[in-house]
Amino acid sequence: MEELTVRNILFQTSAALIFCFSFLLAEGSTKISYQGVLTNDDGTLMTDIVNLSFAFYTQETGGSSFCNLTHEGVDLGTQGVFSVNLDLSLCSGGVPAFDNTYYMGITVGSDQLPNRIEITSAGYALNARHIQGASPNGNIFNAEGNVGIGDTTPDAKLDVAGNIMVGGSDNITPDDWGIGHLRVAGAGYTGYIALDETSMYVGHNSYDRDLTLQTDSQSRLTIQGNTGNVGIGTDDPDANLHIENPDNPNLILQTTTDDQTNSGYIGLREGDGFGGYLSYDGVTNQLHIGTRQDGTDVDRITIKRETGEVGIGTTSPRTKLDIRTDNTTVQVRESFPAIVEGTNNGGAVYFGVDAVSSTDPTAAIETSWGDATTPQIGIGVIRGGLKANMLMDFSNRTYFRSDTTTNLFIDSDGDVGIGDTTPDAKLDVAGNIM
Repeated sequence: MEELTVRNILFQTSAALIFCFSFLLAEGSTKISYQGVLTNDDGTLMTDIVNLSFAFYTQETGGSSFCNLTHEGVDLGTQGVFSVNLDLSLCSGGVPAFDNTYYMGITVGSDQLPNRIEITSAGYALNARHIQGASPNGNIFNAEGNVGIGDTTPDAKLDVAGNIMVGGSDNITPDDWGIGHLRVAGAGYTGYIALDETSMYVGHNSYDRDLTLQTDSQSRLTIQGNTGNVGIGTDDPDANLHIENPDNPNLILQTTTDDQTNSGYIGLREGDGFGGYLSYDGVTNQLHIGTRQDGTDVDRITIKRETGEVGIGTTSPRTKLDIRTDNTTVQVRESFPAIVEGTNNGGAVYFGVDAVSSTDPTAAIETSWGDATTPQIGIGVIRGGLKANMLMDFSNRTYFRSDTTTNLFIDSDGDVGIGDTTPDAKLDVAGNIM
């Protein structure tokens, strides 16, 4: 074969270099795209089908090659042009790191070209493609322009297999742009993550856009852009906090340990701090509803967990409803009884001091189911023992008594007995009349 020459257009001009680099990135693999024109020694173009061999060296002359690649049956066409992709992953030692200068020798058929070609831009573009110092097969630019770091099959413009750290020595607020500030640009608006000496910020600068947290591709928490309202289970909250659930909307405040004095607190306050609250005491097992005045919480209603007893004006209710002021006590409970008779006692309202026994309160309204025919209601003074009282029963009879002695009686027919509980006339007096 006549002496051959190769005009290496890949490394000859800066324009060719730029083309090669672009081609390499578009290839998205471990290949170098190499192009050239083969001519005979008289300058005429070769038009044969040839076998091309490429050997890579660490020195310009001498030494042994560390990688040998062959392309058989390369058609030069009518212009002597060849274009091959040299897949460096086929090198016996894997993809070269390209952290030093390398040289390539070319053999056409059995004729080796006299001079080795220094590999500059294309090979080092490959190095840049893998990122200096990293594993050659760990980072990649693919055909779509996606960048993989630690990932050779990136599915996004930047696909990182591992941790990402964005930071610096300065605190970054959402109004700044600098080291440590991660931004996501949209159509005229920006989302951001930033950190300063007091807070971490996650948000955006759009009035019309909401901020939404999702799981399983469904919205779970939404902060409205124009109101700041927070919605859980709804993307259109109507209040500062709006919780919505089709089955069982709920809100739970729970401590991690038992028997805590402050086991839950909800405050309702004006701008000056005045207002009310709802709290639970895990030591006394009581629910408190109260008001706040001058920075101090005052319990107004107390409910015992075990008994359901309710205290108004007291944190120690003794009855189902225990109402107290500085001067009086009103208690609703089962009757002792003091006024009514029978064993099936009903509810009662006691006035005065604590209704611990039937002789403690000042006055009372009592009820009793009595027996099947005699439900009763009684009103009277009972302090220290039964005093003046009135008793009415299911049989339409009314007794006006002192202790248990009936002084005046009205039967179901309207007959009135004075000193007589069985009057035979409209007025029946047992005793003298003056």
